Amino acid sequence: MNRALAGFLVMLAMNLVAGLTHAGEPQLVVGHNLTGYSKGATSVTLDYSLFIVNPGDKPLADLTLSLVPLPPLTGQGTTVSISYLGPRQSAQLFMQVVSPALLDEERFSQRPLFWAGRYTDIEGKQVEFPVQSKPGGAR
Repeated sequence: MNRALAGFLVMLAMNLVAGLTHAGEPQLVVGHNLTGYSKGATSVTLDYSLFIVNPGDKPLADLTLSLVPLPPLTGQGTTVSISYLGPRQSAQLFMQVVSPALLDEERFSQRPLFWAGRYTDIEGKQVEFPVQSKPGGAR
């Protein structure tokens, strides 16, 4: 199975799971900006500023977002964490991704990023969800 099809199936499964989660769970708003780009012979290094907003009324603890490696951004093992994000709070994180795809800076800056998220709710339950971050920051 090729990588694009596998990535599509992963995102489809994540969206189905998200649709089955409790409707009252807080929704994160996530955005990003490409802040650095360095092209090497066989890979590119991308620096991102990631903006995360909890618009809900419930706090989130042990929040982690793991980058889903979908072409052309296939850097693996990229995870960001926030120990606590209160109601209507936001956070800004920085991350670096190394990817074998050799696209130009403009193409990378316009692409959404897909994440597998997880947090602990106020009742101590683990909640998993998919989220997409869009270029230009969280709104």
